[in-house]
Amino acid sequence: MILEGVLARVPGSPCLQIKPLGEPAIGLLWPQGYTASGNPLHVYSPRGADLAAEGDLVTLGGGRISEPSAYCRTQSYFEVSEITKGAGKYAP
Repeated sequence: MILEGVLARVPGSPCLQIKPLGEPAIGLLWPQGYTASGNPLHVYSPRGADLAAEGDLVTLGGGRISEPSAYCRTQSYFEVSEITKGAGKYAP
């Protein structure tokens, strides 16, 4: 499944969401080794590559899980398998 939207930080939580146009925000579940830090928040690959930042428009590959995420305060979440920002792509 492909999901496009803007990366957003959940206020008061370390969780990142994606906000697809016209849909509620969806919590993101990243593969092991991914990290996020900084202000604005940046997402890094296990090898340290800067993949995207809070506020960036991204395309994610993966699978949507239709269960609430209390951690991300969303009604569903998305297991990320790849991320594309601009012309670059990183798949774990």
